[in-house]
Amino acid sequence: IPITSPCSAAGPQYQTVNMQNTPTDYVFNLWQPRVGATYTISPNTVLRASLGKYNEQPSSSYVQYNALQQNLPTELIPYYSQGFNTPGHEVRPAISFNSDFSLEHHFNGTQLSLKLTPFLRQTHDEIENFYIDIKEGIIAGLNAGNETSTGFELALDDGDFNRDGFAGQLSFAYTNVYVKYSLLPNGTTILSPIKDRKSTR
Repeated sequence: IPITSPCSAAGPQYQTVNMQNTPTDYVFNLWQPRVGATYTISPNTVLRASLGKYNEQPSSSYVQYNALQQNLPTELIPYYSQGFNTPGHEVRPAISFNSDFSLEHHFNGTQLSLKLTPFLRQTHDEIENFYIDIKEGIIAGLNAGNETSTGFELALDDGDFNRDGFAGQLSFAYTNVYVKYSLLPNGTTILSPIKDRKSTR
């Protein structure tokens, strides 16, 4: 049987994998402006607010996954299913916009004070981690989603810890987080392999 391609002898269900050992560099210039404000309504009541842009750098191992030995195709296979065929992966810094507003109030005639802080964080290009080698415990990360975090923090203080008598603190926090997964270079999402495994059972 004539061999027309490297995979033809193995069977028609196999196809040649297109992998390229192309060196790549990624540079990201990011502005991170931030602003905060405080407004005093009265000696007992203060309002505070802040808004800022933040970024989180990806791990260098997520961006460049290479090998000195002559088995580069083997090293790249875990990423090939995600749509990557080179050692370099453009994993961008995750960008978040954080905002919060707080009300601080001291109840007149008492030692009781309250602080209520609702907050909102919207993260774009969230870096999601996944296993590329479960046996070895090796993980990778890709820009795979947009995350939204909302909630509030509540704190109550009563008394003075520096004096004799009763003093206490009570705090409570509520957070609601959800992620909308974006498409990978191969047109799937990071959850697609999980869905595929479930559908084959």
